[in-house]
Amino acid sequence: MPLWAALFIWRSSWAGSAGWPELADAAPELTDGQRVALEGFQDWLTASEADCPFVLSGYAGTGKTFLSARFLQLADAAHLCWTVAAPTHKAVGVLRQQLEDQGLRPTWYPSTIHRLLRLKLSRQEEQERCDPTEQTATALEHLGLVLVDEASMVDSRLLEITLQCAHTYGTRLVFVGDPAQLPPVSEESSPVFAMKRSEAHHLQEVVRHGGPVLRLATGLRQGQLPSSQPPLLPPVDDDSGRVAVVSREEWISQAQEALRLSSERLDPDHARLLCFTNRTLDRLVPIARRALHGEMADQLPVLPGEVLITRSAVMAPACQEGLANGEDADLVLGSNRELLVRDVAPDRCDLADLGLKAAPVIETLRVDVEAGESQLQLRLAPAAGSPGRQRLDAALADLRSQAKQAEGSQRRQLWRQFFLLRDSFASVGPAAVLTVHRSQGSSFTDVFVAPDVYWPQQEEIRRQLVYVAVSRARRRVWLVGREGSEAMRSSWQQGLS
Repeated sequence: MPLWAALFIWRSSWAGSAGWPELADAAPELTDGQRVALEGFQDWLTASEADCPFVLSGYAGTGKTFLSARFLQLADAAHLCWTVAAPTHKAVGVLRQQLEDQGLRPTWYPSTIHRLLRLKLSRQEEQERCDPTEQTATALEHLGLVLVDEASMVDSRLLEITLQCAHTYGTRLVFVGDPAQLPPVSEESSPVFAMKRSEAHHLQEVVRHGGPVLRLATGLRQGQLPSSQPPLLPPVDDDSGRVAVVSREEWISQAQEALRLSSERLDPDHARLLCFTNRTLDRLVPIARRALHGEMADQLPVLPGEVLITRSAVMAPACQEGLANGEDADLVLGSNRELLVRDVAPDRCDLADLGLKAAPVIETLRVDVEAGESQLQLRLAPAAGSPGRQRLDAALADLRSQAKQAEGSQRRQLWRQFFLLRDSFASVGPAAVLTVHRSQGSSFTDVFVAPDVYWPQQEEIRRQLVYVAVSRARRRVWLVGREGSEAMRSSWQQGLS
């Protein structure tokens, strides 16, 4: 009898196994693809040496989470020290909840890959980069297995470092992800799924009964539903969820109602608005903030209790402690980090303090925020269109122009001043509105997809974008529809039924 089957029987017969509510019927639920992957994982796990990682790929609803839990149960049964990791803090939060639901207790607390490997984040121009530290080489010394979720988000640099760390101590790596999701920034495809040396298994059969939301995601991925803007449709409902294709006016009304409900419940993950471009994001932010904060939203660009997200890396000069050694600034927070605002106060930044001659004073806000376990005080970039923002943009443009014309040491000094000024302000925005790229690794009860996701001309990119957007929803998806023929409406209704 295979080890995985024996494990299922043992767990099922365990008296009082409240932590394993679904294992009694686990084996019959396996599809052929899942069974092959599970047997492959067992062989890989019991091999004397794992000289290559194990990769489990699969689309939404194919049972990746279900099978990942079985992998970790086998690691437990083999008495391995193990943990789980993901590229983003949001994805780590989802992982922790899944482990709790399954009654699984990792040896080490789940964390981001960067934290697990003790990596240092830095910024080169507009791109974030991870670099090893003195602690990186021994980061996995005491771990026998690490499962990395949302593997589609792992870029080439991070993958290379992870593989090197694991090789040193023979740590087994398991990568789990959806190849239909968007690849890392600046990469054409996800490098994890392109590895030539791996024990790779791909799940294709959709097994989760996700109702209309999952049918929408699957139909888009398989090309059974077009990636263009759908026609207006009656809502498609069942007990598991809803897909609604409505007018723009109703879309905004429903989004505001869902955001108000999220505020009442103190649950920011209840509803999110997703879009493709920053231009659309900037237009949706006031709509979302008024729903969340009422009239107060128009009085201050940031309010206590508001959940923000970093739109780019936050550098040390933007923190209270950072100005003294800002020329050698460290990255304090990566992009896409959620922050909870605790306090807001006005702030005046005299650019003369940064060594700029005849520099203006810029009025902005200083906020006390919580970022996980960290508490920070950040100076925010002035709101777009404000006098402070105009003065800041003008000062940056002037420094850039001078630096381009200067030579030698003066040129280097001007560029240092430019980057110090730019990094002295944190770029954040309300987390209620996200680009689809930033939403990866997250899930929300209600997802409102803005129509700009249909703008990309390349069909493959457009389909991938819409697929990622709708697959963020746990319960309901709201799309903006257009007038369409009866045949078009019938085709869509058939695809969602």
